[in-house]
Amino acid sequence: MVLAELGHLMLFGFALAADSRWIWTFALGASGLLAFSAWIAARRRSDAMEITPRSRIASAAQGYVELAGTAETAGDGQLSDPVTGTECAWFHVESFHREGSGDHETWEHAGRAHSKRPIGLRDDSGLCLLHHEGAEIAVGVPDTVMTDPDTRHWIWRIRTGDPLYAIGHFRTVVLPAPGHAMWAPLDGRPYLISNKPQAATLRRFRWRQWFHIGLFALVTLYALS
Repeated sequence: MVLAELGHLMLFGFALAADSRWIWTFALGASGLLAFSAWIAARRRSDAMEITPRSRIASAAQGYVELAGTAETAGDGQLSDPVTGTECAWFHVESFHREGSGDHETWEHAGRAHSKRPIGLRDDSGLCLLHHEGAEIAVGVPDTVMTDPDTRHWIWRIRTGDPLYAIGHFRTVVLPAPGHAMWAPLDGRPYLISNKPQAATLRRFRWRQWFHIGLFALVTLYALS
């Protein structure tokens, strides 16, 4: 979802730099299509959150469910992000390297890293392992860390003890060991993980709905004028 907002900025930045009527027409059209598709995506997520009842892990039905609890590290041993060594239950890192100087200075993407372990979600009835492949993980603004004057990292983390919310396909497994797990639904329904409470996560998607449909309406009115 954040990619949609970045897409709007890139399109309008490109149009401003080009200063061409045809480029502006293209940018507005592309931004309108992007806004409409992002509105649909945000609405699907907020609708899923509103109609799916909260379950406790120990008594949850098999299938699409909503869970809430606290985050903990899954598996054996401590998990830490590779840049600062901060202990966490999940991390994602994007790294950039400075190229050039002065007016020609740019930050080039230099790599990424993310944890591969499931994320542990514990409530008062048990533990569920969130297999986050295919999930949209909403954790807010990243930490920015400079490891030297020319290397910058953006680090997103879910820390042990954070509030944790998830909605996805829940299963109780027997092998190789009894337990509960969540995966991305095979039918395409949203798979969301957030370190914010459900109400705050829902507000986020509602705001995106209004932002994108409003932008789509402005672009459409401009095109018709």
